[in-house]
Amino acid sequence: MNIEVIGNNCFYGCTSLTTINIRTSVSEIGYKCYEGCPNELKKNEVLKKIYYNDEYVIV
Repeated sequence: MNIEVIGNNCFYGCTSLTTINIRTSVSEIGYKCYEGCPNELKKNEVLKKIYYNDEYVIV
């Protein structure tokens, strides 16, 4: 899954993207940007695969 697909399927309609700043940890980015996302299934899949307890993910 490429970043455009992740963006289209998961980030569309999210309400908290603007709260992220450069010092936010990767795990925190995962939770904050998906908050309010209407697509719960995609949200859960992506959080588990990309963000959950992985501080070395390159965004």
